[in-house]
Amino acid sequence: MEKVASFKLPIVRINPGASFIYLIIFLSGFGVYAVELGNVGLTPINLLVILALPIVILIACVRQQVPQISIIGALYFIFFLICMFGAVVADSPIDALRGAGGYFLENMLCFFYVIFFLKTRQHVEKAIKFFILGGIFNCVMGLTQLIGYYFFNEMIFPPLKELFRGQSGMKAFGYGTGAFSIPGFAYMTGFIGDGFGPWLIIPFSLSIYGIYKYKTLKFMFITSLFFVTIVLSVSRSSYLGLGAFLSFIYIFYRSKDRRFFPLVFNFYKTSFIVLFIIIGLYVSNTSSFFDRSEIKLSETTTIKTPIHLIKRVNPFIESMRSIQIEFFSSHMKLAMIHGFDNLGFGRGSENFDDFVYKRYPVKYGSHSNFIIFLGDTGIWGFLTQILIVIFTIGYGLRTYFRQPKDTIDHLPLFLTGIYLALVMTGIVRTFYLTPSTFIITGLIIKLNSIQYQEYDLVQIKI
Repeated sequence: MEKVASFKLPIVRINPGASFIYLIIFLSGFGVYAVELGNVGLTPINLLVILALPIVILIACVRQQVPQISIIGALYFIFFLICMFGAVVADSPIDALRGAGGYFLENMLCFFYVIFFLKTRQHVEKAIKFFILGGIFNCVMGLTQLIGYYFFNEMIFPPLKELFRGQSGMKAFGYGTGAFSIPGFAYMTGFIGDGFGPWLIIPFSLSIYGIYKYKTLKFMFITSLFFVTIVLSVSRSSYLGLGAFLSFIYIFYRSKDRRFFPLVFNFYKTSFIVLFIIIGLYVSNTSSFFDRSEIKLSETTTIKTPIHLIKRVNPFIESMRSIQIEFFSSHMKLAMIHGFDNLGFGRGSENFDDFVYKRYPVKYGSHSNFIIFLGDTGIWGFLTQILIVIFTIGYGLRTYFRQPKDTIDHLPLFLTGIYLALVMTGIVRTFYLTPSTFIITGLIIKLNSIQYQEYDLVQIKI
């Protein structure tokens, strides 16, 4: 008798640890769905990372394995200790402890989870696709908000937003408090809330990498969608970060080919284009064109037209420039003074802005992660963060340039460029200290570790 071949279902192998990281990455773009526990707001990624900690510790004990944290992990831990010590001398120790705890639980754990659970280059490449997926959701939501407001006079919020406390409220449509509380002026928040534009730099940059790697129209369309959305976000910090990313990729990608003189010539041409745009913005600062950005309906009611989107991003408009100077320079001067308080440990985490508000006539927040680092954690915390930036970029470039020329993969360079872009947004705003930044850093360090294993190199363990 002939044996009848039995039908077997295909085996789908799922790595639970890597899948956990994919979920974390996807949730990083859904900050509007935050809940409040006491005085602490927790986004979905915060909740997942914190609740998973006991399970991760148990897994590490069973496997008898701990992540190889590298120099970056050690510096993160040193900064955490500086935050903890600062709580001893802070004006409000409770706020300082809350800030230190948030740094560890909401941010540092993301870095350690990436290092611990991702094992292969394929895991890393799949992880970046979840950034892109989350970006697509946010682009659709953001464009829906903008089109709905300007063309249909409707204020559109993410589904079920009313059940949560995340940042995507009436302020986005000109109500409430803050620099954006401009009647008639709307800006996109998507599913993220504040930081919509800067966060989109991540999926936009990774979609460009997708064009290089996969060479498909799908990634070209997705990249165009991201780019248009970032431009319409009128986020000046995202423009700065995007410029830093593109410049970084352009310079180092071309230098890998050792074509120095064509690089210099093309950079020279690009500089002229940028200079032309800057001159155009400066000349237009007194143009009557911007007068049409406001429509006065009555003595008490004025609305803004879409022309205000252009006016907002022009750095030479006096009202815009004065606000920027007020936000940045005043707090920078004060941070340089009080960064040496308490033996160089600053005023304590989450204390500097309150200290400035009470003691000086500066009524705005610092609006810069690095000014806050200096004011909150003092010169020691600030220098630690500078070392983190230097070593992270160093890891990324070393991973990129160490590859054989015939099998080069540009992912390390793109991740490093993204990290630099996030650093720039942290200098001019407060979008650097987020879980996404720590995830990107973890991916850079993980690629470096994987490369060591692939090339059978000796890795220094701390």
